[in-house]
Amino acid sequence: MTRIGNALAGIALGGAMLAVTVHAHAASRAPAPVAPTPESGVVHVTQAKAAAYRDVLAKFDAAIRAQPRDAAIAVARCRFIENFTDEDYGEYVESAPDDFEACAKALESEWPNEPVAQLFALQRLWGEDAVEQGEKLVAVSRDWPTPLRRALLSKVSDALQGEDQPERAGELAVMAAFLGEPSSVATAVTHLARRKEFAAATALLRDAPLADGAWPARKRIEAALALPDPQAALAELRRYAGAQFEIAPAIAARAYLRAGDVATASKLLSDEDDKTEALKQVRFDVAIAANDMPAAAQLVDMTDTDQLAANAQRFAIVATRAPGTLMTRPMLMASMICLLAIGMIALLPGLLLVPIHYRGLIREVSGNAPYALFHSIGLRHAWYGLALMLCVPLVVAAVVSPDTLAMLLGEESVPPPQALFRITAWGAVVGLLCTLPIVFGMGRREVIGDRAALKAWWRVLLAWAIVLGVGWLLALWHQSTGGGDATMQIKMVDALAAGARDAGPLLTLLVVALLAPIFEEIIFRGVVLGGLSRYISFGWANLLQALMFAAIHDDLTRFPYYFTLGLLAGALVKRTQALGPAIALHVLNNLLAFSLRM
Repeated sequence: MTRIGNALAGIALGGAMLAVTVHAHAASRAPAPVAPTPESGVVHVTQAKAAAYRDVLAKFDAAIRAQPRDAAIAVARCRFIENFTDEDYGEYVESAPDDFEACAKALESEWPNEPVAQLFALQRLWGEDAVEQGEKLVAVSRDWPTPLRRALLSKVSDALQGEDQPERAGELAVMAAFLGEPSSVATAVTHLARRKEFAAATALLRDAPLADGAWPARKRIEAALALPDPQAALAELRRYAGAQFEIAPAIAARAYLRAGDVATASKLLSDEDDKTEALKQVRFDVAIAANDMPAAAQLVDMTDTDQLAANAQRFAIVATRAPGTLMTRPMLMASMICLLAIGMIALLPGLLLVPIHYRGLIREVSGNAPYALFHSIGLRHAWYGLALMLCVPLVVAAVVSPDTLAMLLGEESVPPPQALFRITAWGAVVGLLCTLPIVFGMGRREVIGDRAALKAWWRVLLAWAIVLGVGWLLALWHQSTGGGDATMQIKMVDALAAGARDAGPLLTLLVVALLAPIFEEIIFRGVVLGGLSRYISFGWANLLQALMFAAIHDDLTRFPYYFTLGLLAGALVKRTQALGPAIALHVLNNLLAFSLRM
């Protein structure tokens, strides 16, 4: 039996080996699999994606048939389709754009009054259309479900920010944030801080759920930096210690710096070799906080024209705090560039005054020389006065409040009220001191006037009434057209009014309603009008000085108002041969306007 078993086993093993050999031979003769081409592979995936898209769409359609009056399912169907309509940057299915258009039209026709459908339609709008439609929905959304209402408020808030309406945007963001909308927290905190409601801003920031990404977290930390509590930004930063995303070192360093931890802020930046402006600015702030002026001076680069305003501010800060650094290489170069820039600004009036000078020479040769308004004022005085008007505010800001210089140069934000008041006050004082030689040269009669000028008080009141009338008509026009929003000039005045709380209303009115008008009248109706009228006719001289006076206020929507004031002030000077009545008109105007703003 053993021999028979061994024989059978041998036969079985041989058969198995033969089968393996035959199979291997057959496999070696079978054709190799053919690799697809890139084009055929793309077609295959595209077709599979389109099939999967249609399959999901069919499931949505089945759900709608089962619940035909459920608008939420119909909206979800449209949102699904929308994901496949971006041919350039997202997923795309060829039929999706037409499907989406049909879906949106069906929502509009079948569920015109359903909140979920109205919100979906609004989220497709941008700019003025989104603001207009959104405000209508906000007015009727008090009974909406909370998730829909907070999404609505957040959307309209974002649209208002895009249309430069921060006050209303902030109001809606606060409402959305208190309803639990995380994306509105930063805007809400900024708005509350702007309104000095710091306790509410701090509580909202503390109680809000964590942001779900690095960008919204960054915006929250930046908003916390504006709060008076120096620990607020650091507390918000520490909430994201275990998050899956990283906070940029520049923002983290700012939070530590605001909390007074300069060493940690410096350590966070030590390993960063990024050259971005944000990182460069925080390095500078850390160096200043550490009183490391040589390191701060090395971060001044006036050759960087893209960041000229920021570098000018850094230069002013270092120069005022450590004058000895002016002899270092970067500061010496910055000094030369700043002096060159001030010189070029001072030469700008020549673009207008040089042609007028030659025009006056031609009239003089032809025997048609105009009558001089003031005997001691010539075109060189006009040049000097305009140079003062252009240069004094910048120089004063660089010395008195260098931290705000970038704001003034950038023309995008208003300095803090206290800083703006200091700049305005010192600018008016320095400007008046610089005009004293001209005033003494004119004499008391041409500056204040005589009895005839005093008797012209009714002309001053008449001119004031005309100016107020123009202002009233402009206000009506802006109200009817929706224009006339807060310009930079109005924001400056509002900031000065806010600064009056600290400086005192009497001192603020002295600066804004007396010193500043006197300085401007000496410049525009004194040296500019006086200098121009010596070379060209009074009509043209008055027109030009009024245009310059209106332009210097940088308020296009109220340009006719300032132009009228300048024109009538010039006419008073011509009538009375003195600056006194024009100064009185300007003082009355500023006194009323600023009192109303306060």
